[in-house]
Amino acid sequence: MSDWENTSVIPCVGRSGERLTVIEQCRADRARQTLFMSEQDAQARRYVLGNGSQVEPLDRNRFVLPDTREIITRQ
Repeated sequence: MSDWENTSVIPCVGRSGERLTVIEQCRADRARQTLFMSEQDAQARRYVLGNGSQVEPLDRNRFVLPDTREIITRQ
């Protein structure tokens, strides 16, 4: 079993000015590794809020909240 490891903390702001923190996490996905894959390719990556809810990345600077579909932006 692989545990998620925090790799980056991203301060963000919502459309009404509220501050949110998005945490980038990764874990080694050993089942997908092959001889020809780099270590970067073999890592599963996800983005979550501090409460553990996953957010959807649009690009490196914007994320979509799961419940409201609001777009939040990196500060």
